Amino acid sequence: MALDKGFNDYDRYDRWGQEQVIHVTRLNTNAVHRVLEERVVSDPRSARGVCADRVVELGRLSNKDTTRLKARPIYFHDATKNELFTFLTNDFTHAPTTIAAIYKRRWQIELLFKRIKHNYPLRYFLGDPPNAVQIQIRPKAGCALIADLLLKVVKDRVERTSQRRWSFANLAGIVRLHSATYVDLFAFLKNPDKALLRYRPPDLSVHQLNFAFA
Repeated sequence: MALDKGFNDYDRYDRWGQEQVIHVTRLNTNAVHRVLEERVVSDPRSARGVCADRVVELGRLSNKDTTRLKARPIYFHDATKNELFTFLTNDFTHAPTTIAAIYKRRWQIELLFKRIKHNYPLRYFLGDPPNAVQIQIRPKAGCALIADLLLKVVKDRVERTSQRRWSFANLAGIVRLHSATYVDLFAFLKNPDKALLRYRPPDLSVHQLNFAFA
């Protein structure tokens, strides 16, 4: 479980540890902690950005009511941003580079939900009771994920086979506007003007099903 550092609940962290739930978050700059162990960082991991790997006890010793928590902070230097990050986890097994990669993946999940909320908004509900809301959200969320995946495949294929680059928002808008247009989608995305000039409305009568029985 990857969390933003704004979530800072030691009681919840302790309960997750008892339930064997692994979490990765960021250590707050004002967090009080006592170093219990200084782990050795190998040269290859140091070259990849790991500055320190420690085992600490979180919480003030002077406050008996504060939950004291055993945790593992990992200090990681991002050479791209030239910034030092401190990741906090209750995973004492995996490599520090793996912990850093887990937190980095969290941003990919954030971007996915941001893209879905922006391009497939749920503007209104047909019913207000909790059960009615859940019935509407679940299938719409599933359809949104399927549509997002299909558009992502289309976007990657167009960028791989041509020089044209589409933003995801523009691509979703184009598909929404031309959902009833019988035009080659890939040809249109590669060269919209040329595809529209060659466009001819199809003869829908040819594609109609014949339900006559002999």
